[in-house]
Amino acid sequence: MKYYSFLIIVLLLSACVDRKTEIESAMRQYDHLTFRMNGDSLADTYTTNGVLGGKGMGKYISRDSIRKF
Repeated sequence: MKYYSFLIIVLLLSACVDRKTEIESAMRQYDHLTFRMNGDSLADTYTTNGVLGGKGMGKYISRDSIRKF
C-alpha cells in the first residue's frame, strides 16, 4: 500500500509542473535571437542534427548549415 501511495504522489507532482511557462520563455528567447540576427546563438538553440526550414525556403540541417544561413 505504501508503494501505491508513493506512486500516486509522484504522479500528482509530475502533473503539476508548469511546462507552458518554460516553453513560452524559450520561444521569446528564440524570437529575440532571430530579430537580432545572432546566427551563432540561434544555431546553438538547435540540436546537432536539427532542421531549419519553412514554406518557400530550403532545409538547413545541422548547426553549421543553420549558422551559415
